[in-house]
Amino acid sequence: MINPKTELVFHFFRHGQSEANTKQEFISGDEDSPITQLGIKQAKALGQRLKNESLIFVRVYYSPLQRVDLTTKTVCSAIEHDFKKAIMVPALKERDQGALIGKRADEIYGGDTGRFL
Repeated sequence: MINPKTELVFHFFRHGQSEANTKQEFISGDEDSPITQLGIKQAKALGQRLKNESLIFVRVYYSPLQRVDLTTKTVCSAIEHDFKKAIMVPALKERDQGALIGKRADEIYGGDTGRFL
């Protein structure tokens, strides 16, 4: 049980750039788009920033998508957190966007639909 006076701080991070991000798609959702070389550089930069800030992570949770897995491994390495202790949580996986997956933003936001989003 957690002491009610204990301060809990949560940090949320997005994965590095994925291949789907480069295609200017509206969203890749739960499609398992791989991380790009730029995404790996972004993950390394995040890891270095967290290390420089001397943040200590007691627990690390991540989703099962490969872009998140690689981002998490990269960050854990930089902050010297044992990735084997990180916890993969399927419920953290991005939601299924159905028919919107692969659609361009102008297809989604154009016309009357764009006025309501």
